[in-house]
Amino acid sequence: MKVHHCPASGIRVNKGDYITIADSEVYSNTWWSSSAESAIVLAEGKHIDEVSWIKMRLIGNTVFDNMNKVPYYNPNYAWDYSPIGNYDCSIFLACQNREIDGCPWECRYGKESQDYIVDGMGVYVTRNKDTYLFGQMELADNIAYGNGINGVVFHRTDRGVVQRNTVYNNGVVPREYPEETTEDWHVNLSKSRQPYSGIVINNAEGCRLWSNNVLARYDDDYAYKIEADGTPPPLQAGGNNKVCKGLVDANLASYVSEETDTSVCGVDEPVVSTPSPSLSPTTDSPTSSAPTSNSPTVTPKYTEVSCGGECHLIDWPYNMGPGVSGYDECEVICDSPTSDCRAFSLQDDYRPGNEGLKACFLYKASVEPKQRCANDPFNAHKSCAYATANGQFFISPSAKVEYNVNDLA
Repeated sequence: MKVHHCPASGIRVNKGDYITIADSEVYSNTWWSSSAESAIVLAEGKHIDEVSWIKMRLIGNTVFDNMNKVPYYNPNYAWDYSPIGNYDCSIFLACQNREIDGCPWECRYGKESQDYIVDGMGVYVTRNKDTYLFGQMELADNIAYGNGINGVVFHRTDRGVVQRNTVYNNGVVPREYPEETTEDWHVNLSKSRQPYSGIVINNAEGCRLWSNNVLARYDDDYAYKIEADGTPPPLQAGGNNKVCKGLVDANLASYVSEETDTSVCGVDEPVVSTPSPSLSPTTDSPTSSAPTSNSPTVTPKYTEVSCGGECHLIDWPYNMGPGVSGYDECEVICDSPTSDCRAFSLQDDYRPGNEGLKACFLYKASVEPKQRCANDPFNAHKSCAYATANGQFFISPSAKVEYNVNDLA
């Protein structure tokens, strides 16, 4: 699905459960709304049951050129209210008078006097903490670039996994004003955006961060940032994340490794040291945010095969691995030299103590499948695959060709 040039969000679901937004191209949205919209959004979800597995997914989307060009305005905000920071706005007479000078910018957020832009994300889940109490959310395999602030954000939402996203060159809202290239909507902005342009986890507990690749717009932009109203809660798990440019929050440093080869981050362009924007105005023509030949190319180590509700190949010799949080942990196990693994599958794990985890089945490389299920196994015979709950199947590209493993017809 393609969604583009909508004045507000491209795709948004409020108060949902069991939502999947996948394989969509979402671009050039959110330009002309004053509602602080983002490109793809899950907000204020409401659980309809009490199961603990992943039920909300934003996966495999390509998201670019979505930004706010209009400051946020909420006519319902009282003059002394601010959802940002811990300011007591009632002590500032300038705020009561709707004045800019003397009123902190945090107190002007959403008011008539807001003359800056700090909203407009690519892939975004927000404000689910108080209403979505059972189940997890997954932001995976998305490509986000050229968006207004950050590419991927997990905001005021608990229990989720952010994995295998490629995020680069976001933060097109001016970091310092004016930019080297001035567009008309820049002219009246009084302050810069926040110094982030990658992946942000904000006021979220129980999150996992695996195998993301990030290139920030500027050297002193945060590529990976975790923040909270108080002390940020630690990640539940994570690793194998790459940064090709930008800063990494100290609380995430052990989960992220630095790379200078942008091909590792999935971006076919050299790393160019880019300081914060110049403070000298220019009159150059606006730049286009349309996709270019430098869009990322990522070669997967394992290819997912569509298997419907029957994803376990029972006639392929296998070992049953431990309960895992998702793809990345199972991939690491499959890659281990002692695993003897050519493919793996995931399904909901109902073993005692593994609630909310995935069972990781590892298919042996040293033992041939039974003949009747060796070729095109998901379509060869109805007994080749067993039923699974929320199942997925992944196989190395070479084995996929050797055994002619096709999507379930």
